[in-house]
Amino acid sequence: MILQPFLSSAWSFNISLLASAATAETADSALVLACVLLSLTVIYFACKLGGEICVRFNLPPVLGELVGGVIIGVSALKLLVFPEGGAGFEDSLLIHFLQSTSPLTPEESPAVFSAASEVISVLSELGVIILLFEIGLESDLQELIRVGPQAAAVAVVGVAVPFLVGTLGLIYIFHLATIPAIFAGAALTATSIGITAKVLAEIGKLSAKEGQIIIGAAVLDDILGIIVLAVVASLVKTGEVQISKVIYLVISSSAFVIGAILIGRFLSPFYVQLVNSMKTRGQLLLVSLIFAFILAYIAQVIQLEAILGSFAAGLVLAETEKRSELAEQVFPIADLFVP
Repeated sequence: MILQPFLSSAWSFNISLLASAATAETADSALVLACVLLSLTVIYFACKLGGEICVRFNLPPVLGELVGGVIIGVSALKLLVFPEGGAGFEDSLLIHFLQSTSPLTPEESPAVFSAASEVISVLSELGVIILLFEIGLESDLQELIRVGPQAAAVAVVGVAVPFLVGTLGLIYIFHLATIPAIFAGAALTATSIGITAKVLAEIGKLSAKEGQIIIGAAVLDDILGIIVLAVVASLVKTGEVQISKVIYLVISSSAFVIGAILIGRFLSPFYVQLVNSMKTRGQLLLVSLIFAFILAYIAQVIQLEAILGSFAAGLVLAETEKRSELAEQVFPIADLFVP
């Protein structure tokens, strides 16, 4: 019952997204929806099957989910493929299945494939935003601050070592040109905070000191990685580093993380008062998601990552008396979107 308002709004969001993704001249929105439903069915099945197998071998379920993704993706069965990976509609077994079970014609297939892939991509971005919001709720802000210096040291080493070793290795071992080697080295600094956090949560170590150091380092690693990639991108495009852009990213990222936490803590009493005064169903969940999405939006538009905003929102709301109740309501939403 609690989820009904959110699911209704989510359904409306998906329908409008489908309508905008598939134009009337090139794709039938009903076929796009059918393709999305098939895609989600395959994703959920592979996710749960892989997770259940790993649990029975005392391994983190996320490992099984990752393997399931590899199996249904372009690396194996090619049930679910995406244009970003260089695949076309003819490579997708789901499209072939849709052609054999629906009015989908070969002429319409490219447009349906492209539109459905865009919808799944957007839903996946939404999933990782919700995941980081959930992780923020389960994290301890005071502990994160306390282990800040250790997390910073881990983050710096985690960015510097892959960048230097990758770049120098490509230059001196594989004899790659300097600029491509630097670009590849910068790409090696990227990590997945979502997967890291999910593994820690599943093995019960997220709230431990080691878990908080890893999470803190992962957040800082994301910020440092963005800065490194910005530097390298400007170097590739113009042949020189745009110092102004680097300074902007450093200032904006620092101001965002610190400002979001400080302002959020200042507004948290009003948040609790607002939720307590509302009489409609789902008020806690929806007000909290609005707060998370606003911070995620701000982070995205200032050239950071949306997940940093949702993580900061989770940290702030974890300091309120609504933490436990909110976490219980977020879990089923995460189960829906995170896979």
